[in-house]
Amino acid sequence: MEEEQRKDMPSAELIKPGEKYTWDGTLSLHMRVHVMNDKLQRDERACFTGPTLNSENVYPISEYFKKIDAKTD
Repeated sequence: MEEEQRKDMPSAELIKPGEKYTWDGTLSLHMRVHVMNDKLQRDERACFTGPTLNSENVYPISEYFKKIDAKTD
């Protein structure tokens, strides 16, 4: 299973603590978001774009992805 997880990495984007990923596309779109940490723990969920132009929905990993060990300050 670990080898399968590593195969996904080349198409992944590294988001460091305190940084965020912002989707630039169609409004009111939902997408499946996959999160993996450096311990290869994974979680996924549906996330939605912001409801209006230049708005955003924020999904902190520590709150919305419970299978991931995420440090909070």
